[in-house]
Amino acid sequence: ISQMWGLEQISKRGFVGIVFGIIGIVMLMGFPVTPFTQAFLSGCLFSLLGAFFAAYGSNYVSRHLRHVGSWEVTIGSFIAGGLMTLPLIWIVPIPVAVTPTAVGWLVVNAAIVSALNYVLYFRLVSQIGATKTISVEFLVTVVAVMVGTGLLGEMLSLMQFAGAVTIVVGCAMVLGLLPFRTKAKIQASSI
Repeated sequence: ISQMWGLEQISKRGFVGIVFGIIGIVMLMGFPVTPFTQAFLSGCLFSLLGAFFAAYGSNYVSRHLRHVGSWEVTIGSFIAGGLMTLPLIWIVPIPVAVTPTAVGWLVVNAAIVSALNYVLYFRLVSQIGATKTISVEFLVTVVAVMVGTGLLGEMLSLMQFAGAVTIVVGCAMVLGLLPFRTKAKIQASSI
C-alpha cells in the first residue's frame, strides 16, 4: 500500500524481512489440530482482512494525518471504533454478568495499555513510516505465545521457537537493524 501510494520505497532487505515475518507467523502459529471447517476458513479470511485493513489504516494515517498529533489520532480512532462496534452489544450477547471489577479492568486496559500503545504507534507512523511501524506488529504474536508459555504453561515446540526467531530476524531486517553487506562492500573489503 505504501509503495502504491508513493509514501515509501521498500528495500529488497525490507521486502525479505516482511516475507520472513509472514513465514515466521506460519511457523509460530502452525496449523490447528482441528479440521478445516467452514468456521476455521472464515476465521482465516477475516484475520487476513483485518491485517489488510490494519495496513491500510496505518498508511492512511501516514498519508493524510501525518501532521495531526498522535493523541488526537488515537482519541479519534477509539471513538470511531467504539461507535462502530457499539451495535454489536445487541447482536453478540455477553456470556456472564458484568461486574464492576471487570469494567474497571476493561477501563484500565483501554485507557492505559491500548491508548498509550496507539499514541506511540501513531507517532512512529508519522516519524518512520507505516511499513516499519506495522512490521513490529509481527512481534505481538511472539509476545502472545511467550505469555502463553510462561503464564499458562503451554508447551513451545522447536518449530514455534524457530518461527519466533524468524519473526525477530524479519523485523530487524525491515527496521534496518541487521548489518548488511552488499557485493560492492564485500569486494571493497577484500581488495
